[in-house]
Amino acid sequence: TGNWTGKTVAPARGSWRDGDRCYEVVDLPGVYSLCGGTPEERIAAEYLQKTPPDCLVIIVDATALERTLALALELQGSGQRPVLCVNLMDEAERLGLHPDLLALERALDAPVVPTRADQPKSVEMLRSVIALTCQRRSTAREQMPPAQTHWTQEETVRRAAALARAVCPQPPRPRRD
Repeated sequence: TGNWTGKTVAPARGSWRDGDRCYEVVDLPGVYSLCGGTPEERIAAEYLQKTPPDCLVIIVDATALERTLALALELQGSGQRPVLCVNLMDEAERLGLHPDLLALERALDAPVVPTRADQPKSVEMLRSVIALTCQRRSTAREQMPPAQTHWTQEETVRRAAALARAVCPQPPRPRRD
């Protein structure tokens, strides 16, 4: 895996054990949407359609929420309730960005977990939220009617941009004299 487009071109698998439970993790190609025509988007969309996950984790970039929240909104509109992993929190702080993660959690009606590469405990927290989410969903799956929001891709992108601005206003730029 890597943080550049085209690095993951097929599902990659890993696992971890927590007590008596084993979790399989499938890393899909990074995409900003499942509607487009790129090979990565087709691979991810086909995989999710054929193999619905017990817990879907969307990793978004804290320094670029406007660009990365569209997928979360798109999946939420299709009935998925993903866990949102807001990565690169250290970089966001360095840039003066302070996302309101509680507001984001309320807006998406989904767990939001901040992560930082320099804090291994943030990965432990993500694993805990995944485990809890899997347990809750396995007992309530039949009770959750899927939400069906059919926004155009343009509307989804517009809503993602508005949500990003609402939960993480840009810091003022220094004046040039």
